Amino acid sequence: MKLWLVAIAAIAIAACVPRDREVRLARARGEGRALEERLEVLQARLIADQARVRYWEEMRGRYQLASAISCSNLDAHAVAMARRELPEDLRPTRAPRSLARRVRLAALHTAGR
Repeated sequence: MKLWLVAIAAIAIAACVPRDREVRLARARGEGRALEERLEVLQARLIADQARVRYWEEMRGRYQLASAISCSNLDAHAVAMARRELPEDLRPTRAPRSLARRVRLAALHTAGR
């Protein structure tokens, strides 16, 4: 009788082990799929964030360039306005080198067209 009890218990245990194993494997596969989905979402967010950073870096560069051009233009304009306000006898007879150089470069550029 004890032998039959042990045999039945062994068969029951053997029958339960594969089911438990299948359940654990199914659960592990499900968790693996969930982790892969989360990883894909994080990867998509990372790519979007990198694109956003590149965009703002480009905007910063463009702003700095536009600001430098604007400041240069404003400087030349302020100097010209100051010269215009000077009395006729105190006005310089020739343009400063930087302005003269810019005029020459502009003339060369338009002559090449």
